[in-house]
Amino acid sequence: MLDFLKNVMRQSEESAPSQLSVSTAGEQSPDIDFVPDSEPEQDLEMIDKYRAGNQQQHTQHKQQKAQKAQNGFTFVPGEPKHNALGGGSGTHTRFDQQSDSRVGPPRHTRKLPTREHVDLSNNEDTKKSTSIPPTDSGQYEDTIRSLTAENEKLKKEVEQQRKAYKFMEREYKDRLESLERRYAKKSKELNYAEDYITRTEKRVDKLKAERDEVVREAKERDALLDTRTNELTAAQAFLTTADACSGSDVINMVQRLNEEVMQLSAYMADLIEDLDAQQLKPLPWEKCVSDEGSREYVEVAVSKDLMAFLRQKGPAIRCNTAPFQAAVQGFLVAWLEDQVRMFCGGEANASFHYVYNQIRASVNSTEPQAVSAKWRAISSQHLMTFFVDRPDGFFPPPVTAAILGLLELAGWRPELHDSDKDAINTMEASLSAIRKTTLEIKSTIKQGILSCDLDLVIFTNSVAFQPNIMTDMYNSNIPGRSTKSSISKIQDKVLCTVAFGLKKSTIEKQENGEYKNIQQMLLKPEVILSSALRSFDAPNANEDVTMVE
Repeated sequence: MLDFLKNVMRQSEESAPSQLSVSTAGEQSPDIDFVPDSEPEQDLEMIDKYRAGNQQQHTQHKQQKAQKAQNGFTFVPGEPKHNALGGGSGTHTRFDQQSDSRVGPPRHTRKLPTREHVDLSNNEDTKKSTSIPPTDSGQYEDTIRSLTAENEKLKKEVEQQRKAYKFMEREYKDRLESLERRYAKKSKELNYAEDYITRTEKRVDKLKAERDEVVREAKERDALLDTRTNELTAAQAFLTTADACSGSDVINMVQRLNEEVMQLSAYMADLIEDLDAQQLKPLPWEKCVSDEGSREYVEVAVSKDLMAFLRQKGPAIRCNTAPFQAAVQGFLVAWLEDQVRMFCGGEANASFHYVYNQIRASVNSTEPQAVSAKWRAISSQHLMTFFVDRPDGFFPPPVTAAILGLLELAGWRPELHDSDKDAINTMEASLSAIRKTTLEIKSTIKQGILSCDLDLVIFTNSVAFQPNIMTDMYNSNIPGRSTKSSISKIQDKVLCTVAFGLKKSTIEKQENGEYKNIQQMLLKPEVILSSALRSFDAPNANEDVTMVE
């Protein structure tokens, strides 16, 4: 047995540098069961000696390891670790830890190694599994310490990595939680936004529908407003009683027209007064006015009696131009009164005038003044569109022809006077002024006056003289009869009207509900009576006849 242990120790020392088995940090060598083949007392003594030698080698190994560590020795990972026992076979051999605290090995529990168990140097498998060259026990201890230090270092690094990992894990977890919270918040906001958009779209659709309804109602209201406005305008048109001018203004306009007519007739009378008696040559009335219609119109306007008197006197009328001047005034007044009543030119005027008078009479008897006056204004305004304006203005050629015909009847010839052009131009200028005043009066009394009806007044021939509504232009001194005798004047007949009158008519509602037309003469017309012809033909007629202003 002693020899066997010696051989084992010798083999361990020889093979320790090259075949030392290395275990990783924290590993323990497997237990080697020794089978005793000698007495236990001898074995214990040998084991104590072996342990003492091994302890010495272990101490040396630590010193060498420390020295190597100082010299820069580093452990290479993967290098095999040497067995502390220095067994050449590389088999890990350890004693039980309890054996270190006892005096001797435990009895009946530990077997001493036999050659069969311990001699591992000849084991081929063990030799193949160990590649560490055998070394001494000092090198083994250094390796253990180096590996332990390296292991501690690795543990620290692992601990640091673990802490870093935990820190990163916690940081990533916090970031993940933060992102999840943000995602949840954004998702909530997105859901709220989507819900808000949905609600807003519904509200927009509702508002659009309401807007369309409001637009439709607004259009209906606008249409209704236009209708009501038109109705109100029409109602106001019939209810408005505001006049464009006053009654006194219209009276002044009529008086101005009468003055213009009288001035033109006086100018024509002056033309025939200046004629040379030797150059005078009477002409028949048919040659003075070739148009039969114009001749008939003049005879109706002036009266046949006055025209017969003028035709009888001929150029001798220049001695007393009053009848000639009265005839010119009568013709112009009659013709201008027709123009005021005229709605259109041509033959249709008579039809329009008849229909208008019939309707106006009916309206005046059934409607109040405001309605009647407005109807008259509207009718006149629209009927006037049928008026045909001649190239020479308001006065058609028969007017000029009739005036020139009266001059020729009195002996005036255009070819006998060098200034005939100036005379004609003067007459045309006077006619233009008369035209302007007449149109102004027509527009005023037909459309501008609504509070009442104003009409120009003239009297045709054969009408009995009425002092309350007309004025005798000439105060005739007939021999044997007083001019102040009103009875004799009442018996006279009117030849023609030489100056316009103005009549006011107002419709008033009576107690029985009927409407009555109340008339008032604002301006009496001036007329020529048949008795004036006798005064014109009397001796010293130029001295006896005076004009009444």
